[in-house]
Amino acid sequence: MGSRLDRITDWDDRARKAGYRTAVIALEAGVSRRQLNRYFHLRHGVVAHLWIERLRIDAALRLLQQGRLIKEIAFVLGYKNCTHFSRAFRRVQGICPTHFIPEPLAVVELSSTENVQKWSQMFKNGQPSSLRSEAPPEQPLPMFKERSQRNHV
Repeated sequence: MGSRLDRITDWDDRARKAGYRTAVIALEAGVSRRQLNRYFHLRHGVVAHLWIERLRIDAALRLLQQGRLIKEIAFVLGYKNCTHFSRAFRRVQGICPTHFIPEPLAVVELSSTENVQKWSQMFKNGQPSSLRSEAPPEQPLPMFKERSQRNHV
């Protein structure tokens, strides 16, 4: 038994145009939200809202990899605020969106062979020597005092 919803093939585009809202998608498809959820559950194994959330997070991943700001991504994808976006992202991906932000590439001016030799020496062990810890801190920070040193009242 076929459904008239089977004739719709552009669910991704419809979701984007509807602002990722199931009620709008159902209205445009001419069905109730309940019918839309039943259809998605049968065809995709999840209800429409979860399928749309996954689609939204996939779009967020692409934008994060392009170096877009989290605030911008939240706005573009229709989240109320950054916190709402981060919570949804963490629910789907298991980690927060900042883990997917690409690291900026270091810009190095190599104007002479001396600089090339200096940088190759620094990266000899896979990490610049300027980033290696030369000596441990002499005293712990005051906020991290041993439990016995804390004032108890």
